[in-house]
Amino acid sequence: MKTLNEIGQQYSVHPVVVGQWKKELVERAATLFEGKRGPKLTPQADEERLYAEIGRLKRELDWLKKSPDYQRRATNELNRAGGGTGLVAAMRF
Repeated sequence: MKTLNEIGQQYSVHPVVVGQWKKELVERAATLFEGKRGPKLTPQADEERLYAEIGRLKRELDWLKKSPDYQRRATNELNRAGGGTGLVAAMRF
C-alpha cells in the first residue's frame, strides 16, 4: 500500500489533494454504484453512433494519408516489398 505522498508524487498531484479525494471516496463509496451507468441506447441510436464514429475515423485516415510522413513510409514499404512491382505497386496510398 502506498502513502499519500507516494501517490501524489507518482501522479504529480499534491498529497493534500490525494487526501481530499480519498476522504470524498470513503464518504461517498456507498452511493457510487447505486445509479444507472448512463442512458440505454436503442439499437437505432447505437447504429447511428457507430456510423458517426466510422465517418470520423475515415476522415482522420484520409487526412493522415495526405501527410508527407505517411507518403514517405508508404513509399519505403513499396520499395521493401519488391521494388514497386506487382499488386502492392498498384495500390494507391
